[in-house]
Amino acid sequence: MLDWLGGDYGPLLARFRRWLDSKPDRDFASSPPLHKLGRLALIALALIAVIAPLWWLFTG
Repeated sequence: MLDWLGGDYGPLLARFRRWLDSKPDRDFASSPPLHKLGRLALIALALIAVIAPLWWLFTG
């Protein structure tokens, strides 16, 4: 999957993937409240980043 990026991005993404794989897999319900808030904020930002350009594209 990383081959299509070309350049120097493949090794960096592979390192990031290995780092994520080394992290413990926590259930959302057992996460501390601050971690839950952070996850929800990241989800909201990702949704805004996807929906805002689509909104502009279809209403502009």
